[in-house]
Amino acid sequence: MVINPVAFGLSLFKMIMRREKLTVKASDVKSIKMSVNPPKEVVDADYKVIHDGEIKCWVGIGWITEGKASKSDYYKIPEVVNG
Repeated sequence: MVINPVAFGLSLFKMIMRREKLTVKASDVKSIKMSVNPPKEVVDADYKVIHDGEIKCWVGIGWITEGKASKSDYYKIPEVVNG
């Protein structure tokens, strides 16, 4: 299958072609950092992260759970790791 990056938009094309899992440090998604300067990976994923196998969404004052993450979600949404 050939995907035209112009037709889909470059950011969507990059997301489709990504082969490695995304990660973000837990210290980078604390409330104060998210309010002031959220990580680019989180912004690009529509303010979502995967934490303990669940998709969480930033709503301005905290995180809400949207549901369980699928295998493909790990290539589109960053997973929170310690560090």
